[in-house]
Amino acid sequence: MTLFFVAVIMAGLNVQWFCPSATECMLVMQEIEKEHGLGNQVGMSFNKEGYAKLREQDPKYKEHRTTFYRYHGLSNLCNLIGFFSTTINLIYLALHLGTI
Repeated sequence: MTLFFVAVIMAGLNVQWFCPSATECMLVMQEIEKEHGLGNQVGMSFNKEGYAKLREQDPKYKEHRTTFYRYHGLSNLCNLIGFFSTTINLIYLALHLGTI
């Protein structure tokens, strides 16, 4: 039961805090990229030097990028913890199915 509770807490943290913060930073980053003529291609492989130059020139962009990656990483961590908690619960349940 504890692992299900952990999975619910992780999902709640992700939905309530990490995803909205990451989305907000992403939207601000996209606006800054549009101001500098970037972001109209798919992926970053076409203009890596343009993004590197933007990070060096614009401290606001660099700050939002760092914040975005932090929240994005925490969001992924919450998803993984929730996934593993649920998986362990299901394995335990399957192994003890005969006693139910």
